[in-house]
Amino acid sequence: MYVPIVILLRTGNSSLFRGAITLLAKVPGEKLFLSSGYLNHNIASSPRLIEAIGDGFHGFANSQIITVGGMFEGNPHNQERYNKFVYSLRQANFSVRQYFSASGKWHAKVAVKLRDGRPVAAVIGSSNLTKAAFCDGGKERNQECDVLIYEQDVISVDSLDAVLRGNYVLSQPINVDEEDLLSDLLDGLRDTIKEERLTEAE
Repeated sequence: MYVPIVILLRTGNSSLFRGAITLLAKVPGEKLFLSSGYLNHNIASSPRLIEAIGDGFHGFANSQIITVGGMFEGNPHNQERYNKFVYSLRQANFSVRQYFSASGKWHAKVAVKLRDGRPVAAVIGSSNLTKAAFCDGGKERNQECDVLIYEQDVISVDSLDAVLRGNYVLSQPINVDEEDLLSDLLDGLRDTIKEERLTEAE
């Protein structure tokens, strides 16, 4: 099978990462995995993101968001922002399982959508779930590069164009088994999570 890989290098004002996360969230499936070093609650209360998550969960019983963060060592404000991020998602009536890193140095930036227990799309990259990565324009924006990987049937080229407005590079399809590729990514995350001895919030 062939894997579409979309490379998103931000060179202007528009946040391509926000578009990629929105596309990922809208993919039908029962679980959304969000991992980031830093998180900002304003992102979790974004109407566009909330709507996309709801659309993706529609029709799936026991839908759930799983969050992992973050870079807390020596900065309690980062943990407070993470707590507010999760609170905002719960205020939107989503079920959320929240995990903390024992080391306080968790910096993996990965989002994965699962359907029937297996991954079907992922965003991997440099962007945290923060205003600097999500915002358009302004002094706070970061120049980021992220990668969107997905099963061919879950995101159309028309959807890419509508959300990203052509500001992306779609690679020549790579001849690999996308299910294995995404499953290997998820398995690697699970192994790392075990090694990090993550703690689930009450």
